[in-house]
Amino acid sequence: MFFYKGLSCPHCGRAFEETDDIVACPVCGAPHHRDCWNEVGGCSCAEAHGTDEQWSREKATATVEEQPAFDPMTQPYSPTQEPFSPPPIQEQPERTYNEYAPFHMPSPFGGVDPNKEIEGESAGDLAAVVHNNTAYYLPRFEKMHNTGKHVSWNWAAFLIPTYWLLYRKQYLAGSIMLVFEALLTVSSTLLSTWYLDPLLDVMYSANSAQSYDALMAMMSATPMYAFAMVLAMMLGLFGTRLYMTHCLNRIKKAKDAYPEGYQAQLSMMGGTTFALCITAYLALTFVSNLICYFIF
Repeated sequence: MFFYKGLSCPHCGRAFEETDDIVACPVCGAPHHRDCWNEVGGCSCAEAHGTDEQWSREKATATVEEQPAFDPMTQPYSPTQEPFSPPPIQEQPERTYNEYAPFHMPSPFGGVDPNKEIEGESAGDLAAVVHNNTAYYLPRFEKMHNTGKHVSWNWAAFLIPTYWLLYRKQYLAGSIMLVFEALLTVSSTLLSTWYLDPLLDVMYSANSAQSYDALMAMMSATPMYAFAMVLAMMLGLFGTRLYMTHCLNRIKKAKDAYPEGYQAQLSMMGGTTFALCITAYLALTFVSNLICYFIF
């Protein structure tokens, strides 16, 4: 006896025949033509799984018995008769690779709610001040706010501290670092000319006394280079916190100056400036070379 006799496919509505290739749902048992199963990508009754409307053989058999068979002689087709409409095709979940997707576009807020308050200001206002790379900075701002910690490693602040500060419009700190870098550049040039070259000469001449004096002179400048390294490390560790404080101050300044429309001013008061970095680099190179020229 044909097991699916009297039943029809819930997707296409056609009654099953003994020669049909039939697939049954492992959850509810609803039979489907294999082509229908593949077309839907699974059970077409999946929405009802686990509910009172879940497919069962008893309900399907009762429904078939209640509906009289269609007889074209006694029941001619009516234009107003509603044609059979199969259940909607279930959309399959999109396959993603999360952050490793080759074309993954992260949230501009880095997953942070733009209405979330961070140190008394909304994440949306902070994003307007940061302007560029908000997906990187906002999650770190939120984490520091939630944990109370001030440490968050920043590679840009460590590797190019002066130009990172200027790029992020932290003018005061950036100017101080620019002056310090100018002094360091001039010092390194002078040390190379006054001590390193003579040191190499006296080492080749085997004059140990002069070699020792030149070496001691160079070592006397070591604290400046050590201080520069420590300063870069400190900015790498606390630069993000320093920048968050800068952004919060910008927002407060905008609110004080423009109580009604402060948000329109945030992107102008914040954001980044690449041109200033180029100008600072050229000025640093020019001033350093000029000082060394007059000294020599």
